[in-house]
Amino acid sequence: MDLNSGTYDDIKVIHRASELGNIEMVKYLMKKGASLQPVNRFGENTLSLAIKNRHYGLIKFLILKKAVLKIPPLTAVMRLQQAVANRDSSLLHAWFLGGIDMDGKDYNGRTAMHLAVRMRDRQLVKLLLGYGATPLVSSDYHLLSIITLMRVNISLMFVCIDILVFFIFKVRF
Repeated sequence: MDLNSGTYDDIKVIHRASELGNIEMVKYLMKKGASLQPVNRFGENTLSLAIKNRHYGLIKFLILKKAVLKIPPLTAVMRLQQAVANRDSSLLHAWFLGGIDMDGKDYNGRTAMHLAVRMRDRQLVKLLLGYGATPLVSSDYHLLSIITLMRVNISLMFVCIDILVFFIFKVRF
């Protein structure tokens, strides 16, 4: 049996195992010669399916086995921003484990940090800072995320100060 053959949508057995988070099956299929890199008709590979379904152990295993995220970078950034917009910290963690650039920009040059700041969500900002996002990336509108926050509401300036203290001195707030 050819383990790299798939369905009409080019979904392979390893895709399904990855989507379900079955790390033992993924290991078995790899041992039998299945590739980690094939992309199905929807542009998903094993790593992107593990990230999408928040299978942290499998994500770590796939990264150790040199799996590469095959979705276009802009699509990955948009999915990261969707996780921020939905305040989905577990999906943000999965994207972090998958190695996405936390400072990736969308069509308008905005990052996940810009979105979290615009939403005035201090916990998301702290989480993104912990994952390596920087508040000093400007968008195509030449606004730093911190300046955006100050423009949204001047009373939130203390958050800006906390962010700068953390970013410059790496001191938790």
